[in-house]
Amino acid sequence: MKKSNLVILAVATVLFQWNGIQSGRAQQIYFPAELDAASVSPNAAGKLIYQALGNHELIRAAASAAGITNLASLALVYNQKADTLEVVNGTNDTLVSTPLTFATQVYLSNTNATEIQRLAWVYWGTNQAASGTLLAGEENLAAITNMTVKPAYFSLQGQLQFAVPASGTNAAVIYAGNVFAQMQSPSKQAGCR
Repeated sequence: MKKSNLVILAVATVLFQWNGIQSGRAQQIYFPAELDAASVSPNAAGKLIYQALGNHELIRAAASAAGITNLASLALVYNQKADTLEVVNGTNDTLVSTPLTFATQVYLSNTNATEIQRLAWVYWGTNQAASGTLLAGEENLAAITNMTVKPAYFSLQGQLQFAVPASGTNAAVIYAGNVFAQMQSPSKQAGCR
């Protein structure tokens, strides 16, 4: 009888700790992000035009679509739970736009899921069809203190390539570049959601 009570207690303890880890990891899901990409598309004369696509361009486009004139309060973040790049307004912590969404197709990890390699589909804006891929590596380490789990470190680094098909008078565009998101030091986290 005592052995079965010990087994039940051990299982309950493991489940309690696992639940704490899961809810603790969900506490921080937004990380400052950096996009460094380029686009190529033909102009009206048939020449290929190359342009930068980064944080500034995504933020400017999101602000313009939302009628926001003060860009200083906007930031690009990676939402780990939704697996998206989002433009957010830091002054009132609201979502402005979701320029890129990822949907993982192949997921490989080490035994404790602290190192991950994945291949994901890329969705541009509100498109329902995938338009490219993201090949990314992640590091996700948690610190356990007093039965609470807090993120100790998170990093996502990947290469993406996607295309936006021609629409109306707009020519098709091909994008390629890198995306990076990382947990900031605790002193810098105040400005992020």
